[in-house]
Amino acid sequence: MRDNCRRQHGFTLIELLVAIGIILLLIGMLTIGLKSVANASHKKDTGVSLANLRSLVSELEASAKPSYQALSTLSTAPLPADDAAASVQLRANVTGTAMLKLRSVPKNREVMEKLPQDKLTSITGFTDLTPGAATTPKTAPGIRDSWGNLIIYVPCSSPTPGTFTGGLGTTAAPGAVTAGGVIKTIQSPDGRGFWASAGPDGSFEAGDDNEYSFNQ
Repeated sequence: MRDNCRRQHGFTLIELLVAIGIILLLIGMLTIGLKSVANASHKKDTGVSLANLRSLVSELEASAKPSYQALSTLSTAPLPADDAAASVQLRANVTGTAMLKLRSVPKNREVMEKLPQDKLTSITGFTDLTPGAATTPKTAPGIRDSWGNLIIYVPCSSPTPGTFTGGLGTTAAPGAVTAGGVIKTIQSPDGRGFWASAGPDGSFEAGDDNEYSFNQ
């Protein structure tokens, strides 16, 4: 009788392993769910930053037309989307120059100075691409996305109706992606320059999770 009571109140090794397995499964499901929620929140927050940068460009266009027009000439060829050091530096040069032009408008400068510190980053050692500018390395504040990556500026212009120059990637068909996952060319629908976030993976090369200001 005592043996029966002991068996009723105890757990076998198999039962304990099953219980532990269920707990681990639930923890895994919870972790995946929380990560999904966090990514959705980061995506929404980054979308706000992209939209704000687009507004700053609109203010530049309204207040300093020549500086705005100069943005489209920062790079007439598509910016490289790969992770090579030279490509990263070129994107920094273009973005740093764009930020200098944005900050030349007092209203834009005030807006940027009010941004939380966790939204800001420093673009260091870039070359100002403005014609006639000194070639010494420059430093300017940049805007980071919710994953901590610099949001870049991508020049794009329409020299003639229906044709765009610039963009992000290579000179192949807009929006196409090769079997290797390399972006061909991403261009804004209206041919204007735009802002781009590399998304959760921090790389523009795959193009599978990039965020663009023209989609906001």
